[in-house]
Amino acid sequence: MNRDKSRVREFFDNRSDPDLRNRAVRAAGATVLAGVVGFLIYFISTVILARILVPEDFGLVLIVLTISIPLANFGVRGFTEATIQDKNITHEKISALFWIHVTCNLTLGVLFMASAPLIAWLYDDSRLVAISVVISSSIILDALITQHAALLTRRLYFYKLTAVRLLASLVSSGLAIYLAWTGWEYWALVARRVVGALLLVPLFLVVNPWIPGLPKRHPGVWSMVKFALNTYGNYITNYFSRSLDKMLLGWYSGTTALAHYDKAYYVFTAPANQLSSPLTSVAVATLSKIRDDHERFRHYYFKALSTFALIGMPTSAAVILLAPDIIYFLLGPQWELAGEILRIFGAGVAALLIYGTHGWLHLSLGTPHHWFRWGLFELVVVAAALPAGLPFGAKGVAVAYTIVVCALMGPGLLYAGRPIRLRLSELVAILWPFFIRASIAGVISWWLFFGVDAIFDFYLGLNSFLRLVVCSAFLLSVYGLLVLASSRTRASLFDCISLARQMIPTRSNKALRDEDPQASSTPRG
Repeated sequence: MNRDKSRVREFFDNRSDPDLRNRAVRAAGATVLAGVVGFLIYFISTVILARILVPEDFGLVLIVLTISIPLANFGVRGFTEATIQDKNITHEKISALFWIHVTCNLTLGVLFMASAPLIAWLYDDSRLVAISVVISSSIILDALITQHAALLTRRLYFYKLTAVRLLASLVSSGLAIYLAWTGWEYWALVARRVVGALLLVPLFLVVNPWIPGLPKRHPGVWSMVKFALNTYGNYITNYFSRSLDKMLLGWYSGTTALAHYDKAYYVFTAPANQLSSPLTSVAVATLSKIRDDHERFRHYYFKALSTFALIGMPTSAAVILLAPDIIYFLLGPQWELAGEILRIFGAGVAALLIYGTHGWLHLSLGTPHHWFRWGLFELVVVAAALPAGLPFGAKGVAVAYTIVVCALMGPGLLYAGRPIRLRLSELVAILWPFFIRASIAGVISWWLFFGVDAIFDFYLGLNSFLRLVVCSAFLLSVYGLLVLASSRTRASLFDCISLARQMIPTRSNKALRDEDPQASSTPRG
């Protein structure tokens, strides 16, 4: 019991961390590792499910999830960041925030359950009623562990967060595969969402035994609520910007076209989901502590941009070249349309990855209200562009969405970076060299494998896996040589390799004490 109290007290230690850089690097390593493993668990389970279930099953559940996820994320996106960036938190303040969040999500869960018949009527499918009622429980469950996760994030305890989320994902995905195999059809996908949310509640209590106090008012909580509402306001506008395409396509073209589009979209967003999005918590927790030192802040942020450009640009080229083989290898021949859609999305992979970092700037610089305004602008642009592609089906929507992402990247970063005087010339200087090298590598690869008849015949005779290995290996080799040929891009590559080494847990890193930096000086007994 005393040990649990000691573990809880450290979450409310507001002193500065003298080992911030090393802890941030190790936290980033844990987050990237969790992203990769989590992606593999989800992706492999989805591949297996895609070979058992039919596209219509995915389309049914996707319709409900598209509507329910923004409700489930009320507070998760907002109250989390408010706790992370607040300079002085207390048990009473976080308890008040917890009860506000739970009350809001309980109300939203009941309202979503009541709206189930309306959802079924809009999409003309009675099966959506039961699916909506069951998934509504996840809206409430998500609120119960938000502050536990936020306190762990604030202390940069990302290995604990990693373990909890991966275990829940592994169990829920395994259950979904079993249910699909035994004939439960779309209910297998419903179970993956609900069981995953349910498992997180006891697991988070194990790694963070904090228990909220009784509900009562706290004067310091309202500034955090205001920050949270601005952050969630941007999230909700950004969510609909990212989901409006699916809502319109499902309504206009049906569940089958929606399922193909969604599978392509998932691969398209994978780099951003596994790098930019997971690292947001680490970036915000780290950059928030140095936001008054603009030069140091700019240095850290530019390093991150350079790394993302180094990785994102060749990824875009590879997806454009190999999209049909990627989908064929992962999902099978029945998903051919998804491969054609993914090739269109390929042009925006790097842009989406880099664009995602504008949220780091808004949150760490304390300007969530500006982020919200930008989110509204983005939503208007997306809503204006998508109808132009809708008559051309899933491919037309993919073209419209990709153009929007590429067009918004530069203005979005410049608007977010105004407090640190971010300039267009600086962005171009960072991104352009990697874009040129990836484009050259892509063109050479395209000419070699698709333009030379003898090589094309040999290449076409390989199975999809070998085509992926051969073409991507050649493209990356050419790209790597081009990067090494320039001192600027070569330095970024070496920085990336050095950073990756620091992220890997080793005996020397353990000596730095991955947990509390004061732990080594704390008497035991």
